[in-house]
Amino acid sequence: MTQSLPVVRRVGLYALTIGAATGGGALFDALALPLPWMLGSLAASACLALIGQSAKAPSFCVKAGQMTIGLALGLYFTPTVIAALTQMLGWMIGVGLYTCLMSLLGAVFLQRFMGFDGKTSFYAAAIGAASDMAIQAHKAGARGDLVAVSHSIRVAMVVSIIPVIAADLVGQMGVNRSALGSGVLYLPWLQTIVLAVAALFAALLADRIRGFPNVWVLAPLLAALVSAALLPEHRLHPVLVAAGQIMLGWNLGQRFTRELFAESPRLAVAAALMTLAFLGLSLVMALSVHVGLQMNWATSLVATAPGGIAEMAITAKVLNLDPPTVTAFHAVRLVMMVTGADLLMRLGFYLGWLKDDS
Repeated sequence: MTQSLPVVRRVGLYALTIGAATGGGALFDALALPLPWMLGSLAASACLALIGQSAKAPSFCVKAGQMTIGLALGLYFTPTVIAALTQMLGWMIGVGLYTCLMSLLGAVFLQRFMGFDGKTSFYAAAIGAASDMAIQAHKAGARGDLVAVSHSIRVAMVVSIIPVIAADLVGQMGVNRSALGSGVLYLPWLQTIVLAVAALFAALLADRIRGFPNVWVLAPLLAALVSAALLPEHRLHPVLVAAGQIMLGWNLGQRFTRELFAESPRLAVAAALMTLAFLGLSLVMALSVHVGLQMNWATSLVATAPGGIAEMAITAKVLNLDPPTVTAFHAVRLVMMVTGADLLMRLGFYLGWLKDDS
């Protein structure tokens, strides 16, 4: 009986967490809040984590959520859309370079504010995929745990702030969201299953390629992109998209435990201040993209925000803010940051902005 108690306890925690995350999403959806299924799930799971009653999201659930978002986004990339996006490649690279500069400035701030070594400061500030940055930090001999905390706070803050601002801008612009994407059918369930299996194999294959960024988002996205080129235009069923958001929200919210704030209160403050600075700096690039490409304010804001590709791209999808453009901007930035992180860090040391010793 005593041996069965931990199992019962775990099952109960999972049931409570999943129920709360889903209920939070449903509540936010009923209140017509932006990005409801992700933000509602995040809020509910964070509340449970703070009182020590949250179950940790299993790795396969997080990956399934990322796959779902990747598939939903990839279906937007028809040949016509891809041709249009190539005209913006120069701007995408420019945003990526600007993000690299922001990352270096953030690393300098963290080293001064926290007294971290240069490597830990850089990877904790680098605006790339959180998992990729933590892995690279560990390989470089930096504090991967501190890097993970910093990225958790950054992504959660951006996900909580940007959708609200973007939704307000959408309302001010008078965009008819119901008309956007009208006439496009949902992908039939049989084809959805086939595509999901193909995406799974693509992700497993990509996972074996060293340095492939954000495998469980980008590999399924590429699989869906191929499908979009061969089949009539379809969208992933909204139930699946909502489920993916719930998984991502659960994964973000579970990190905000009492232990995190008790063990690293100063880092939590530093990461929050750095994120606010990133948001302010990203407005400059959003303005440039808005003026240079005649892109609407909300889309340029989400496309240049210092958040994760999955979270920002799904924000664009939910608000009908040109998901392919937002995804492409973040994908280019992500590839530049993940593949060039070591070189960028070395540049920081060469310029004297970062120091070897704290």
